[in-house]
Amino acid sequence: MNNVLLLSSGTIDTGTAGTNAAIAIVGSKDGKIFTPPPLATQALPNVLFLSGGGSDTVKTKDLNCKTLGVASGTVIVPAGRLFKVNNLIINGGTIDASASNSDSIRGNVTISSGTLTAQSAANNLVVGGSWSRTGGTFTQSSATVVFNATTTGKTINTGGTPFTSVTFNGTGGGWTVTTSGMNATNFTLTNGTFNFGSGLNDTLANLTLSGGTLDFGSGTLKYGGTVLNTTGLSGITPGTAISIFTRRPVLPRHSRRRHRPGTRG
Repeated sequence: MNNVLLLSSGTIDTGTAGTNAAIAIVGSKDGKIFTPPPLATQALPNVLFLSGGGSDTVKTKDLNCKTLGVASGTVIVPAGRLFKVNNLIINGGTIDASASNSDSIRGNVTISSGTLTAQSAANNLVVGGSWSRTGGTFTQSSATVVFNATTTGKTINTGGTPFTSVTFNGTGGGWTVTTSGMNATNFTLTNGTFNFGSGLNDTLANLTLSGGTLDFGSGTLKYGGTVLNTTGLSGITPGTAISIFTRRPVLPRHSRRRHRPGTRG
């Protein structure tokens, strides 16, 4: 059980806040899942996969494993704690991190079914790889999703679910949008190269471009503001994208013409 831990039902509890406890062995006894006494050192498996019906629940101080997969049930990350995994796969279950601190997925996030709820406080959900949502639900709450990859070849598929706040800041990183719907209320690029992809439709409300390279791709980009300030970027690839500003600029007062009744401007 050192490499793969399969839980079909029941509860995994790796200790309360302030304890460095972790699961070493979880087994079935008389048809019921049982948890051995907490250990002094952390020994979570390489792969933790929750499967089966019922209410599978993980309550943990720091959940740290290479791959966390959830097919059913619920993973709860309580207040004051966090999870750090290499890859996160959700294909039917629920991860509720609404009460947690800043969480980190060092690799890819894959959501095909089920639910991922990020922190409700103004913390970061850090992702070091690609993002793919082909089904299920992602609830961002107040967290900022931060992509910090330092290598190229990463892809972004939001599945049409907009980011409330998203930042790309990995030095040497490269991200390409693969499907329409890369929508964001607040979009920030500080490092790396971001590519809006080919033939896609995306909408961005507020853009902060303070570094990195922006590739506009060949789709249609709608901006919620009236000005796109690119002076902070290290590089720009114009592409053939169509840019649409969805708000009219407000003219300075001195440039507005006043018309008297009965006259034509």
